[in-house]
Amino acid sequence: MKKVNSRILYVFIVISGLLLGSCQSDTSKKIEKAKDEVKEMANIPLPAKINLTQDEIMLRDQEKAQQKVLKVKKKMAAEAVEAVMETQNAVQLLSANKKLEAIKNLNNALRKIETVTHKYPELKLLPVSVDVRRNELITDINTVNKIRKEAYKALKNEDVQEARALLSGLSSEIDISSVNIPLATYPDAIKKAIQLVNSEKINEAQIVLLKALNGLVIVNKIIPIPLLNAGVMIEEANRLYLEDRSANIDEVANLLENAEYQLKLSEALGYSKGKKTYKELARDIVKLKKSAKANSDIKEALDKLHLDIIDFSESVY
Repeated sequence: MKKVNSRILYVFIVISGLLLGSCQSDTSKKIEKAKDEVKEMANIPLPAKINLTQDEIMLRDQEKAQQKVLKVKKKMAAEAVEAVMETQNAVQLLSANKKLEAIKNLNNALRKIETVTHKYPELKLLPVSVDVRRNELITDINTVNKIRKEAYKALKNEDVQEARALLSGLSSEIDISSVNIPLATYPDAIKKAIQLVNSEKINEAQIVLLKALNGLVIVNKIIPIPLLNAGVMIEEANRLYLEDRSANIDEVANLLENAEYQLKLSEALGYSKGKKTYKELARDIVKLKKSAKANSDIKEALDKLHLDIIDFSESVY
């Protein structure tokens, strides 16, 4: 199956001797720069504890991720799933030399795809299944930075596998994976297979159908858990502030401090690296913390921050 992944892959291509030296030099500079960035981020203190438990935060995270899943599921249709099954059945029927039954299955598959595409004419990928996995890393920024530093050291020593092993555990995310029918090619493949069967070219028809099935596209969406956590904390700060400003102001400040830490953790893990809005959000949280501690009115600013974190999260995943 083809894979479409939202992650950005950095591919270093070495062509020949002179170019190799240049690439190595550039890579070394990037590693040294990255190490300097780690040093600047080192020794970040843990924020004060909040009243929200880890289980409560996780539950709210799951609810937000489920909203993403529901968006995919809304576009899923029984007809799409059945179309894939009809195609698989047709391959088996052709193996048994049951040509008429195979053609019937393929025509059914075409009709079912057309039914769904008529309902969703804007779709290019038609989802037939969705899978959700949570991979949460319980750690702190300083630990992440130490591991990154060791990985940079390994890369500088050209020990790629050591760096890979060190970095493999640095993920804290909810992965949403969907299998999709590519509407630009799948229906045409079925039509071509029908023509081949009618021309008594059974083997060629099977190959076309198998290629179509292997061409189902997997789309992976990654939702960084630290960003979800930050959003939950800002939501809770907003709720407590509206509930009783004077009684909850200390907890509001703590929640904002924890949200800021989660944003920094997200950056340390590479999810929001280099995004301008990240720095703006971090700056706004610092201002809000100061205003909250000074007992200033922060209702409007909290509302804006809540909307901004939602928009930022959407841009990241």
